[in-house]
Amino acid sequence: MNPRKITLLIGSTLTVMSGATIAPSLPQIQHTFSDTANVELLTRLVLTIPALFIALGSPLLGALNDKIGRLPVLFICLLIYTIGGTGGLYLNSLMAIIISRAVLGIGVAGIMTSFTTLIGDYYHGDERNQMMGLQAAFMALGGFVFLSSGGVLADIGWRWPFATYTFALVVLPMVWMFLKEPSTNLSEQSDLTKTNFLSHEKILVVLTFFLGLLFMIIFYMIPVQLPFYLKEIDIESNTLAGIALASLTLMGGIASLFYRKLKTRLTFNMVYAFLFLMAAIGYFIISTAHNYTIVIIAQVISGLGFGLFMPNAVLCLMNMTPFRLRGRIVGGFTTAIFLGQFLSPIVVQPLVKFTGLSTSFKMASYILFAIAIVYLVGIVKNQLKKNAKASSTPGV
Repeated sequence: MNPRKITLLIGSTLTVMSGATIAPSLPQIQHTFSDTANVELLTRLVLTIPALFIALGSPLLGALNDKIGRLPVLFICLLIYTIGGTGGLYLNSLMAIIISRAVLGIGVAGIMTSFTTLIGDYYHGDERNQMMGLQAAFMALGGFVFLSSGGVLADIGWRWPFATYTFALVVLPMVWMFLKEPSTNLSEQSDLTKTNFLSHEKILVVLTFFLGLLFMIIFYMIPVQLPFYLKEIDIESNTLAGIALASLTLMGGIASLFYRKLKTRLTFNMVYAFLFLMAAIGYFIISTAHNYTIVIIAQVISGLGFGLFMPNAVLCLMNMTPFRLRGRIVGGFTTAIFLGQFLSPIVVQPLVKFTGLSTSFKMASYILFAIAIVYLVGIVKNQLKKNAKASSTPGV
């Protein structure tokens, strides 16, 4: 694998670190600042506030990608990411930490938009399919490493996981040495010839944005709520909590590695049906789990589904987006994804208080299952239409 691909893939792991790395520290952070009003909600916002600022910043940074170039945005945002991410190492109030996490979010917005757009710029066809799958795999596998280390570091002290954000300073020189601003030469990028943006494609883009929003509200129940659920079933170790969280991303990474082969056999909608069904099964098992082993099994099953969502959704958007709008479309999808992350505790926490964690996971499984059924019904209807058309065609 050449240095450019390695840089794109390693750099993409920074977006995973934006929230979940500090998830095992949440119970300790809540305890440390227990005298702060609304500490339960504010503690969860430490994890998810970056997502709000990623959502707010991504459209602007996506437009800047199209206007001034991918690399200038990327360089600046890597520095912002480092400054904001390490705030928890030395800040002594919960609100100050939340503000530093908001700064981190601006950095993540530019990093995710730039790296994803660069992959769309540099590659096309089957190679793009492969890179989208690899990007999701590296993000998931990176999540496994960072979550596991976050759990171990949290057992030393709740501040230590914030030190992992200095990893951006490793990525920065790699970007400088191995990436270049993409060419707009038609001979180098065959899909630059696509300049039209059809009405049904615009509708599909909006639907994909909404699906990303809903997906992340449900998905982010794992890093936000699972550490507390583990405490309920008498799993006190932060290291075990980190491993449980990391097992989801590890299995997601493995699933992503097979995305390219899966996509050659299945349509986008078929992949969606499969991934939502797997996620539904995993969440239902979590809702019934009473020991650590069952939780891990549920995480593995959920990971099979969740690992396929990002490459499937992003590739679908890339394939129908003109080059001149690519940064803005990726920025819009990034907004939807991270707005879902931010809204997750706000939407879910009242449900948790009213019904409990177990029932909340079960209700989420029902929603995921319903989405899978919608896609399956659509697939069957399309197949029946194709069969009817084929049977009515003379000579068939």
